[in-house]
Amino acid sequence: VDEADRMADMGFLPEVKRLLDRTPDTRRTFLFSATLDGEVDVLVNRYQRDPIVVEALGAGGDEDEGEVTHEFWAVDGSVRVERAADIIKAHGRTIVFCRTKHGADRVARQLARYGVSAEAMHGDRSQSQRQRALDGFSRGAVIALVATDVAARGIHVDDVACIVQLDPPATAKDYVHRSGRTGRAGNVGAVVSLVAPDKRGDVRKLQRELGMEQGTVGPRQLTPLPAGSLPAPRPEQSHDDTMARPRHVGRDGNAARPRGERTARWLDSDSRPDRGGRPSGSRPGATRPRG
Repeated sequence: VDEADRMADMGFLPEVKRLLDRTPDTRRTFLFSATLDGEVDVLVNRYQRDPIVVEALGAGGDEDEGEVTHEFWAVDGSVRVERAADIIKAHGRTIVFCRTKHGADRVARQLARYGVSAEAMHGDRSQSQRQRALDGFSRGAVIALVATDVAARGIHVDDVACIVQLDPPATAKDYVHRSGRTGRAGNVGAVVSLVAPDKRGDVRKLQRELGMEQGTVGPRQLTPLPAGSLPAPRPEQSHDDTMARPRHVGRDGNAARPRGERTARWLDSDSRPDRGGRPSGSRPGATRPRG
């Protein structure tokens, strides 16, 4: 059962149980997710015998591999897209997460105005449109994939350098899955959350749940990648025929970038939550979540 916790969250456990009841008792049952928790206890208790957990800690099994930094930038809502464009130009291949489908379409259009090629991906797009967006992102035709949480699970693209959260995730579990799109297979990555003033309370709560130091830092100055290393935005993006011009204001302050780390996990046949680890780094806005 892949993304077993998500199946539980969405109310699919009755269907899963009916399917498992029709399989032989000699079967082996595997539960996969980066965040297996108590919601799947019913499957563990009813369908598994002596379950064990297998955790993938990175290439070679070293927990320090696949280092991912986590930063929370205090940014006025009117300049979030501009700051996101700066981050993408400095890191390269980036997934930008938005809360709504309409927001994802709008941000993809706006990024083009800042010289960033982007495609939108969400549940209102057809399967062929989503696949086309993912293929373009995978082969480097576009540098940014702007998505809702439909891209937070089950999506693997090599060498995703950065995750930008334009809207904070609804839950700590969603943060873990979004973050898991970068720093895969032992690679390094970065997760930058852009926090508008009205979202600071929600973000502090999220940080508490993740065991992270609470707070935000100001946006820091970034060095863009060399000219010609990023694909140019096309005159017309496939997600819409029009492009909107975002509001533009001056830059905010900057803060030094601390370093952190993240452990990627693959859990098998267990309902225990991720054990996680102590945060690395001591400044607010750049610490490590558990899981």
